[in-house]
Parts: sequence; C-alpha cells; structure tokens
Amino acid sequence: MKAPPRIFLSYARPDEEKVNKLYQKLSEAGFKPWMDRKDILPGENWQLKIQKAIRESDFFLACLTGNSVDKRGFLQRENRYALDIWQELLDSDIYIIPVRLEECEVPESLRGFQYVDIFEEDGWTRLVKALQVGMARRASTSEAIKGEIRKPALREPSLDLRKPTPLANRRIMVLIVVVAVLTISALMFFKLFQPRKVVSTKPSEQSTKIDTTIITTPSREIPKPKETKIMPSDKREAIERLVLVARPEADGGNFYIGKYEVTNQEYMEFVRERSYRSPKFANNPNFNQLTQPVVGVSWYDAVAYCNWLSQNDDEISYALPTEEEWKLAAYGTGQREYPWGEAPPSALLANFDNPTGKPARVASYPNGATPEGVFNMGGNVWEWCNTWTDFTQYDRVIRGGSWKSTADLMRLALRAGERPDNNHRNDVGFRVIRALR
Repeated sequence: MKAPPRIFLSYARPDEEKVNKLYQKLSEAGFKPWMDRKDILPGENWQLKIQKAIRESDFFLACLTGNSVDKRGFLQRENRYALDIWQELLDSDIYIIPVRLEECEVPESLRGFQYVDIFEEDGWTRLVKALQVGMARRASTSEAIKGEIRKPALREPSLDLRKPTPLANRRIMVLIVVVAVLTISALMFFKLFQPRKVVSTKPSEQSTKIDTTIITTPSREIPKPKETKIMPSDKREAIERLVLVARPEADGGNFYIGKYEVTNQEYMEFVRERSYRSPKFANNPNFNQLTQPVVGVSWYDAVAYCNWLSQNDDEISYALPTEEEWKLAAYGTGQREYPWGEAPPSALLANFDNPTGKPARVASYPNGATPEGVFNMGGNVWEWCNTWTDFTQYDRVIRGGSWKSTADLMRLALRAGERPDNNHRNDVGFRVIRALR
C-alpha cells in the first residue's frame, strides 16, 4: 500500500482557524497534511521539526491571506527553504502551491507559481487535481528511471569464454614485469641526463602583495603589517585580497578579513584537492559562475575550507569571523547604520530584493563597499559567522542579508541564524579572516 502524499501547510498564526479546516479536509481526502500546532510535540525543537517536515514533504502549500503577505520572519523563511528545495526538482514537478484563503496579493517570491483560490467554488477541486497530477508525474518519472536501470544491455556473443590456463597466466605476469622494468629504466635515464632547471630565488611580488587598508580604533595606533607569503604555491593569491581590521589587544588583537566573499572558483579548488563534496548548486548556472560567491555550503563546509587554507602554515591561520569580528569589519567602530554608511539601500549600493534571482559577482557594487574597502557586506549572500545564536542553541549566526532580502535585513541591528548543517540555501555563503597563530 502506497503512503499518502505528505503536504506541508505554511501559514501565519492569525489564519490558524482557516488552515485547520484545510488540514481536516486534506486528511479526509486521503492526504497526510503537516501543521506545526498539530504535529510538533511539547519540548521538541520547533525550527528543526519544521525544516525536516518541509524537506520530507511531497508538496508545500503556502496558505495566503492579508495576514501572511504582510508577515515577516519565520513564515518568509519557510518560503525560502521550500524554494531552495524546488530548485532541485524537475521543471515539470508540482511542489509549491500558493493557496489563497481570501482575496490577497501573492508574495513576489511565489508569483512564478500558479495559485489556487480555495474560497472559490471550484477551488478545492483544482487543488486536489494539482496534487494528484503532481504525484502522477513523479511516479511516471520514477518508473522511467527504474526502466532504464533494469533494461539489459545488448552484448555481442563472446567467441571464447574459457578461463586462461595457468601457463597463460604465468606468461602474462612475466610480460608485465618486463614492461615495468623497461619503463622504470627509461625514466631514470632521462632524469639523469636532462638539463637542470634554474629556479629564481627572487620572491614573486604578486604572491606577497597584501591590501593593508586599516580600520582603526581611536585608542590604538596600528603598525604597518609585515608582508608574509601564505603558501609556497600561488593557488591562494586571490585569498590574499584582505583588509586589516585593527582592535585592542584585550579584544583579541588585529586580524585580516576577506575583501570579497569566497568564490566558486576558490572553493572548487579545495573540493578538487580534498575530494570534498561539491556545493549544492554546483551544476546550476545561476549559482555556479566562477566569480560568484559560493552558496549551497553548510557552516561545517565553510570551516573545512578554512582548515584547508591553514594546513600548510605554522604561523597563519584562517577561520570564519565571529559575529563581533564581522560587525567590526562591516560597520566600523562608529557603528554605521549600513556597511557603506547611513544612506538607505539602493540598486547602486547592494544586491537585494531579488533584482536578478541570483547573487552578483563578488567585486560588484563598489559604491556599497565599506569605507575601508570590504565588498558586499550588505546584501548578495548571507555570511556564516563562528558564533552560536542566543535565541536558539541549534543555529549559527548569519549576517548581512542577501539578494533575496529586504532592505532592513542589511542594518547593523539585524541578525539571523541557520542550522550549521544546512547546505540547501542558495543565499548563504561566507568570507574568511586571517590571523597570526
């Protein structure tokens, strides 16, 4: 017996009574709806349960009224999480269904999906049809895949299926040994008689160049930092685009922060060298361009990248910034309202409010850089911090807002959190800090 389709109901708290009726009707029709007030037990972590329920559902119903459209906070976060999952599905799949419970506007992020008016006479019939068609399409796709797997490959008949004799095996082994000895001898001959390569001992100016822009505090004069080559190879030249952040020794001392977010190009070098898992959106052209910030990476992935950067140097280490370090770099000691100053966000300053449906190149929006020269600390992608949130013990702080965010999420006073193992978001990336060990 097939399990009933699982349906996540997203709604604003004032609409609970209306959504309760929809929950009941779906249950009676043989579906398995999920609703936080009914399916989260006292004492359970509600954020974790909601994310798990969205991830495991066959359909995401965004129940809309005037209350939900104007609602900010976790309701919008549910929508974003569902959109991230939708991007991994086939174009023909039905997953997100906006359900209008009354006349209201559909949020901009959901306007690409046909809504259904459940309050209309044929609303319920159209909703059930969408759910049935959605399940049928998935079933047909699954059967097609299974058919391809089970289909036997056509082979030409073998002329001789006899196993080699022991004598033939010995002859093959002798031949392999002779070939190996000849190959090794040839390599040693060429190595002995090839001309020696002269290596210049002059250090590369490009590989040792560090941006020494300084964010100063009134109480401390910072000396010019010593130029240090990070690695003997040139693979990290891009990472050395750093800005020095000065702070009192009592607060931990100075550190450098990346002028730009870590890019796909930089992160994929780590993936290849370590045989590490690729970012979630590595095959999506909207998110995998070389100079875009890497997204679809968890907090653990970001930490692994920092550890990789630090592995071959005893004096220098890389890490994610703590929230306080990130704030100091973004808003300065004077605590600016926004990273660039006091002016309200605009299309010239930051990538926000979903203008293109994707992150911009890391060197975009120079007018929105901090006065010290750090780019995109407001908008583009949220950035992982090495700090736990104080509103839940399960989330890590993310800062700065993203290309999906509204303008207010880029302000100094605003912060958010995310599960450290979540690599499903296409609007969360990171930048690194560098410090002497």
